[in-house]
Amino acid sequence: MKIIQVTDVHLGRRGERRYGADLHQRLDRCIAHINAHHPDAALCVFTGDLTETGAPQSYADLRVALGTLSMPYRLLPGNHDRRANLVAAFPEIPVDENGFVQSVHDTGNEVLLFLDCLAEGRIEGELCDSRLAWLEARLGQSGGRPAYVFLHHPPVALGLPQLDPLALEQPERLLGLLRG
Repeated sequence: MKIIQVTDVHLGRRGERRYGADLHQRLDRCIAHINAHHPDAALCVFTGDLTETGAPQSYADLRVALGTLSMPYRLLPGNHDRRANLVAAFPEIPVDENGFVQSVHDTGNEVLLFLDCLAEGRIEGELCDSRLAWLEARLGQSGGRPAYVFLHHPPVALGLPQLDPLALEQPERLLGLLRG
């Protein structure tokens, strides 16, 4: 199964330049590239920081841009996102019983698990007890098939001084669960 992963889109206001680029144009070019060069992909996963500030208009713009993507997609929030605004703009997005943007995609051969590690108002990511319990239950239901976990915040040090402080808090809780 071929999966495309896109992260840190950071959509803001139209015409605004961030990181030396118009991020709306950059996203449009990214989607055009995926459509042109990866039509065989089964899924495109956007792993957080979909917007710069979590503004409703940014999610509306994201919805328009994703309307041109030729394959199904999954969205996960990152530390720049606002869960309520994301869910309002994408009401079809899977949400668990606690309101977290978490879901499972079962292909029959493997299980894709999408984790919401957003800690509203903080830069670091978190997986609270309810999110870890959700993951543990889904891993238990996988029947020993390979499981692939997607989340925004890295659970291990990347060796990048500018990114390592933004990682998942208490990563050993997640890593211990995955080792089991």
